[in-house]
Amino acid sequence: MRRLIATPIAILLIFSVTTSIALAGMRVNSISFSASVSLASDATSLADEDADRLDGQQPSNPGKGKKPGKGKPNQGSCAAPCTGLFLHADGFLTGLGKVDELTVIVEATGIPVVKCVNKSGTVAYGHKPPKMKTKGLKFIGETQVTKNGSATIELSTEQPVVSLSASKMGCPSDYWTVSIVSIEFISAKVMVIEDGETLLQEIYTF
Repeated sequence: MRRLIATPIAILLIFSVTTSIALAGMRVNSISFSASVSLASDATSLADEDADRLDGQQPSNPGKGKKPGKGKPNQGSCAAPCTGLFLHADGFLTGLGKVDELTVIVEATGIPVVKCVNKSGTVAYGHKPPKMKTKGLKFIGETQVTKNGSATIELSTEQPVVSLSASKMGCPSDYWTVSIVSIEFISAKVMVIEDGETLLQEIYTF
């Protein structure tokens, strides 16, 4: 009787170890960043339909891969000048096993250049605007994973949106109209998510 009980337990333990090893082998390889004032036609940004699809899959607790928040940020490569409205990420995700669907998110952080215009048409630029973040995503399915367990990362962040009042963005007062001219990107976070669980997180500074 003990032998019959121990067998499925042993199988579960082996499966757990195998899964942990597979996830631990996942990594981001040869990734580079660039900025531009326009969105490339083949880039994937966080459009409305993508945002709806991602709903419920936002990062929650760390998964079995690298723990978010641990370790030092990586020194990233961003083609100079790393300034624009969009940040593009190109690279590879390696160490993948069989997957149904993974979500790769790139979250960019930067300092915006803010343009302020009052009712009379006077133009001023925001004084010390706060840092802001933009996101982009890509879905990776089974058919996009190569035989050697890799998949491409080619995506761009979405159009930056002003989410604070004009005065908080550095304009003289809230009576001014504010817009974002560009962003000087200073860092990017790459996250790999499956069913709402963060499997991998890497931070790059420029």
